[in-house]
Amino acid sequence: MIDENFYSALEFKLTKAFSKADNELINSFWCDGILPIPAEDVTRIGKKYKKELRTTAFLGNDGQERYLMTIFFGPKALTNYSRGIDLEDCIPDHTKNNWFAVDVVNKSISIRLL
Repeated sequence: MIDENFYSALEFKLTKAFSKADNELINSFWCDGILPIPAEDVTRIGKKYKKELRTTAFLGNDGQERYLMTIFFGPKALTNYSRGIDLEDCIPDHTKNNWFAVDVVNKSISIRLL
């Protein structure tokens, strides 16, 4: 389920993960918000043609720069979503930094859920 709790958990874990990232450009980044994904896009999750969603996130040293965010759904996230189960536990541990990639030049971020 993609709801306010999911967005809040993702913002929190991203901000913690940024502080532990190997990339010095994003060590002081934080996430100040993620725009809700339109319902018509969310309903397509799990179909063969749709295993990711795109939205806007507010990141940066002040948390106010607009970034294109792509959220990729892994097997656990697809299963949880299809069963109506929360996706919060599909967000990887903030102590690891292999589940997100930030492109500061093109203002984009990719997230890989479990």
